[in-house]
Amino acid sequence: LVVIILKFKVKLVLFLLFLSLFLVTAKNTYARYAAASTGIAQLDMAQWQISVNNQNITENYNTQLSFTPIIEENKNVKAGTVAPGTTGYFDIQINPEKVDVSFSYDIMLQLPDNVAVSDLKITYYSIVQQGQSADETEKIPFTGTAIKNVLTYDNSTPDFKFSPFIVRIYFEWYDGSDNLMDDTEDTKVGQMAAESEELNFNILASISFKQFTD
Repeated sequence: LVVIILKFKVKLVLFLLFLSLFLVTAKNTYARYAAASTGIAQLDMAQWQISVNNQNITENYNTQLSFTPIIEENKNVKAGTVAPGTTGYFDIQINPEKVDVSFSYDIMLQLPDNVAVSDLKITYYSIVQQGQSADETEKIPFTGTAIKNVLTYDNSTPDFKFSPFIVRIYFEWYDGSDNLMDDTEDTKVGQMAAESEELNFNILASISFKQFTD
């Protein structure tokens, strides 16, 4: 009987030892599976940040900007003022360096219905690339209502970045034979300016950018 009891105790100890080893093994196995199940797949997100005239417009969808016009010199007109025959331009500076996708831009240009000078016209535009002079770029006749273009991301170039560029808009107080305002109307505008009345010479520019996909 004693021998039997001892054998039983040995078996019990062995069983408990085996059970402990099984639990440890199971725990370690579960830990390995758990570690494998919590892996992280890291994805790099494409950047989308565009600045117009040094202002980040992607922070505010309806950003309003003012562009300063440059009146081209005319020896017969006071510097900085406009009169029949005056020409000038303003620049839209676009910086897409922090854009990692192909994109399109659309610049809608129009004159307000109540503009004081109905002969004010948008005549040309040019795209001035970084490092270029505006005098080196082609003046493209503005014949529609918008300037549109698509810029394609170049994956074949390591660490490719878009370069800043300028869209220069040219305007003119048209004074040709087929102008809308006659001499009397031109004179009236000049008198209004002399009397310090507010005149509307605004050109409205609406700019939108979109990711481009085939």
